[in-house]
Amino acid sequence: MLEFMNAAECSAAFADSVILDKLETGAEKYSIAESKKSKNEYKTISAITAEGSELYQNGEKAIDTMEINAEEMSILIFTSGTTGNSKGVCLSQKNICANINQTST
Repeated sequence: MLEFMNAAECSAAFADSVILDKLETGAEKYSIAESKKSKNEYKTISAITAEGSELYQNGEKAIDTMEINAEEMSILIFTSGTTGNSKGVCLSQKNICANINQTST
């Protein structure tokens, strides 16, 4: 996993504690290591969401006017590499929305 994070030049990662615990060695430069409260204790998605909700309720509304470039790369997904090495697939906001629309019909 660290190889993928390094290749993607990540600054943070979201994962369950089983995965995060495996990243203990070599992950010091990523936000996952900095946001730990103590060994084996990480911020949960619900805690991060609650913090954001509180900020929003207290007047932080920048997200309402945030511009999104539909063509800009938004996510890098690594394939399973069933026919060889894993490869990174770049998806734009437009690609992601098209995938969501296709699965919701």
